[in-house]
Amino acid sequence: SPLDLDGEIFESVKPGLSAFAEHPEKCAESIRTLLQLAQGSIPPTQWKKTPLVLKATAGLRLLPEHQAEALLSEVRKVFRLSPFLVSEDSVSILDGTDE
Repeated sequence: SPLDLDGEIFESVKPGLSAFAEHPEKCAESIRTLLQLAQGSIPPTQWKKTPLVLKATAGLRLLPEHQAEALLSEVRKVFRLSPFLVSEDSVSILDGTDE
């Protein structure tokens, strides 16, 4: 079913996820920074109803698959600990045509 959006936050951080390819566990802090932004922008009563989505871009597509997947796995761990609505496909890599 399509989502009914009341608003949307589009934010990115530097460095991007691919910068953590050699140490994927270190990307968690960047993700937590983005989650804090979301928590500050969305009323707490709406957190568990608000879908959380991360769509990685070219930087991750260019990495070897095992490194990209390790980074996405770390993001999924942080997402699962968040108060937001997370689904199996919340974290993925955009294909080049969607970017």
